[in-house]
Amino acid sequence: MAAGPAAGLVTFPSNHTATGILLIFCTFRTKIFWPMTIYATIMIAATPVFGGHYFIDIFVGGAVAVASAWALARTERYRGLFDRPNTQTTTAEAKIA
Repeated sequence: MAAGPAAGLVTFPSNHTATGILLIFCTFRTKIFWPMTIYATIMIAATPVFGGHYFIDIFVGGAVAVASAWALARTERYRGLFDRPNTQTTTAEAKIA
């Protein structure tokens, strides 16, 4: 294998898409969530135009990232990260407070 440019060797799945989705996942519920979401969206949208990818590369890259984020969210450290905050209090909790 030549040490020169490796064009076409790393196009499937799209690491640009996977990275963008994982950046969104990693910044969830932080102050930089929305700026990172905008950045990742632009990066993913530019991938087929400037990244040398086919659309299937993008879909599979997204699937890999979502599967990775889903698996990580099931670990003990991140359990409940995507649960909706409980805004209603029960009567027992109201009596304690």
